Amino acid sequence: MERLRTLESKKLTSGQAANVADLFEQVIKPQFVHKDNIRALHQMLMRYVDLDGPTLFLRLYGSAPKDSYHLLRRGFLTEFPDKTRMVFCDNTFSMIFAGLKIGGLSVSEVQLAEYLKQTQLICSFGLTTKEKELSYYNPSKAIRVALNSKGWYQAHIKPTGYGFGEISKKNLQKFFPNPDRNEWDANRIRKTSTNLTDEEKQLLTAHFIRLVHPLNSFLVPKPNHMLSPVKRRIGEEAEVIEYVRNYLRNEFPVEYEEFEKISLGYSFAPLNTTLTDLKWSEGPIQIKSSKSKTTKMEKKLNIDKSIAPKAKGEMIEEVELDNNLERWLQSIGKETFVEILLPALLANKDATIEEIAREYPKFATYKTQKSRHSTARSIIFNDGLVVEALQIIIDSSRLDKNLIDKAKLSLENYLKSK
Repeated sequence: MERLRTLESKKLTSGQAANVADLFEQVIKPQFVHKDNIRALHQMLMRYVDLDGPTLFLRLYGSAPKDSYHLLRRGFLTEFPDKTRMVFCDNTFSMIFAGLKIGGLSVSEVQLAEYLKQTQLICSFGLTTKEKELSYYNPSKAIRVALNSKGWYQAHIKPTGYGFGEISKKNLQKFFPNPDRNEWDANRIRKTSTNLTDEEKQLLTAHFIRLVHPLNSFLVPKPNHMLSPVKRRIGEEAEVIEYVRNYLRNEFPVEYEEFEKISLGYSFAPLNTTLTDLKWSEGPIQIKSSKSKTTKMEKKLNIDKSIAPKAKGEMIEEVELDNNLERWLQSIGKETFVEILLPALLANKDATIEEIAREYPKFATYKTQKSRHSTARSIIFNDGLVVEALQIIIDSSRLDKNLIDKAKLSLENYLKSK
């Protein structure tokens, strides 16, 4: 797993494709060139879930309005009497498996088991103050596979949150309700008196396999990098999913059949569109939000309902928070964040606008001091997105090199302090 630390993820570059086949050849197919390694990863995962006491991750309870952050559970560990472990996460967790695939790296089931039991692990896009109080995992020195900040969004072929054949007539939340925070002990472990039922274990295993399996995910430009079409996440278009799925079934017939069985059945949406003239940008673009009514959470994240998840029980994904983080940084000013507000607030969490203005005279000249101060505090403390914010700045292609170097140094010092 340590080899992932030196993996240099490729940045998205601007491009265009005549149709889905062209998009696949340019953007998606290169992710599957290490075929022997992909087969090895498949076999490893099949052995891993059969180990005694595997740690299985569940993508639930990773999104909530600011006044309900006590309901977030990312990185929260549950241990059952048979030593099976369950951890809540968001889609960011699965990025380490995407890194293994695109890097042509292999790992044994024993190595994976050891890695998922130690505490330095990224389970989410950011970690709020409330989650840090009980999360078993600490992301500060964990392996990071930076894909979101480089313009990529990870799409899944079989969805991870719903559609598990006959076993899930109800959604995942009904099988795995959100436990009360008081159920976690001083060791940050929630221990139950009963094991998972056979049905629950089968469902949790199927979900975990869908989440991390190399044949169930692929990278595409993030929604806010797509110039056309802009109405939907390109990785969730039925035509794209079907094209990738057909390729993988042909290239990996044995492995795909085994994956299909353990991940349980799913009915794919019918093809009703033909996508053409696809264009994307290496940098983020502003997508106009829908004029339709939005919920409080959607307003907070500036989500266009036309690209939000439609399926019952599906959570608002961290990609929305990632897109919003870019907008927050733009509203603050990336230079202001790196050179003024981040160092000032890390030195004194309660630093006032007046105190910052005295220490940094340039800040005193801004007309939007209050909003910049408030947004920076939210990024740093409420949402726990310091690393993610600095990574976005580091990966920005249009910023001055000196500012990027300062962001790199800030990131290095921040991680050392944790």
